[in-house]
Amino acid sequence: MPPDCLRVEHQLMEPRIIPRSQHPISRRQIDPDALKVLYRLHRHGRIAYLVGGSVRDLLLGGTPKDFDIVTDAHPGEVKKLFRNSWIVGRRFRLVHVVFGRERKVVEVATFRAKSEIEPPADPGRDARSPAAVAAHPGTKKVPARTGGGLLVTWENTFGTPEEDARRRDLSINGLFYDIDTFAIIDYVGGLKDIEKRLVRAIGDPDIRFQEDPVRMMRAIKFSARLDLRIEKETRAALSRQAAGISLSAAPRVMEEIYRLLESGCAETSFRLLHETGLLLHLIPEIMPLADHQQGFFWPNLRELDRMVKAGVEEVTRAVEMAVLLDGLVRPLLTSSSTGGEGIGERVHEIIKPIAMRLRMTRADTAKVIQMLIAQRHLLRPHGRRFSMAGFVRRGYFPGAYQILRIHAAVTGKHEEVLKKWEERIKAVREGGESGLEGQVVATGRKRRRRRRRRPTS
Repeated sequence: MPPDCLRVEHQLMEPRIIPRSQHPISRRQIDPDALKVLYRLHRHGRIAYLVGGSVRDLLLGGTPKDFDIVTDAHPGEVKKLFRNSWIVGRRFRLVHVVFGRERKVVEVATFRAKSEIEPPADPGRDARSPAAVAAHPGTKKVPARTGGGLLVTWENTFGTPEEDARRRDLSINGLFYDIDTFAIIDYVGGLKDIEKRLVRAIGDPDIRFQEDPVRMMRAIKFSARLDLRIEKETRAALSRQAAGISLSAAPRVMEEIYRLLESGCAETSFRLLHETGLLLHLIPEIMPLADHQQGFFWPNLRELDRMVKAGVEEVTRAVEMAVLLDGLVRPLLTSSSTGGEGIGERVHEIIKPIAMRLRMTRADTAKVIQMLIAQRHLLRPHGRRFSMAGFVRRGYFPGAYQILRIHAAVTGKHEEVLKKWEERIKAVREGGESGLEGQVVATGRKRRRRRRRRPTS
């Protein structure tokens, strides 16, 4: 298919409608506040459907995190029906209906049509020519070096339920639940794909991924998280369009990386990123680590997954990123030849460029660097000026200690080191300010307190 052309989608077809008696979704499973929104829209003569992840998860026997709603009412009309609502978004105009002191959000969108190139006034001119594509206000021309195509940058063309379903990314996310009839409405073959446990792009996968390259990461996320197989053509398109991920807004990409890491399926997700070529364009620095199957990169992610799934302790996003990047600096931190001189600067030089490219927040970047540098102190706490109690009370210490535990579980080493740190942490907690005050591991000498100078009168 020529990269500079838009494919003409096939004609819309009648949906597959599954009545309540033939599917497992009950209103008792739907969030009460989402039901309030659905019922109010319906009472005012509007079409109101549950859409996307909530329908998918309920059909797969899971518990949805969010209940998104789609309607034929425009954003301004929805806002008039709900005083506790705000219109948000630029690329997509949405309404957030807010409930309770916890500020729970129910998201309401309007049915949208895919932004298309308008037919030319001159029949002899091709509306899908490169010139027409470049001139369209809702698209951005993709450079030829990345495979060509289109990146949709604005999509507020309202449409019908059929058009809305077909403009979505994956068939499993294109299902509707009708609050009027309690039926499931399927225009895109999502029900069949759920039965077959498949992740499949709607329409031409190359076009879908060119329009929004972040969809490639979403396909991998759902495949890993829901234990679904990626359909053959969709998987091939992932590899063909992998370079396009560099065209997406960095904050969106960073958010998807975080979601992969915190899903409890990080190892599976990053193996798919590696196999499809996406990892090369996301974080090329860790490709040598991922290529080395006998190293600690994959076991680190496996142990991170175990910790996240256990749910016993909070694992912050900074810790997750530090685990992902740990292999880049671990040899530097554990080498006896470095002597500790300039370690902080060298870790900073390795991590900072990656963090800047991915648009990590300054706070998370600082924490990742601090936690990785702290690994050296955790393994070999040396120095006359090293205060054990002060180190344990540092804000980054809990995360650094989590990383050490992951490393110890993966390597099977450092059991004695962990036992000693457990004792030190316990002493600080029980003794308060005096728990380990003055302890210095290397010399046993107390740090001298500087006397405050009295102001001269």
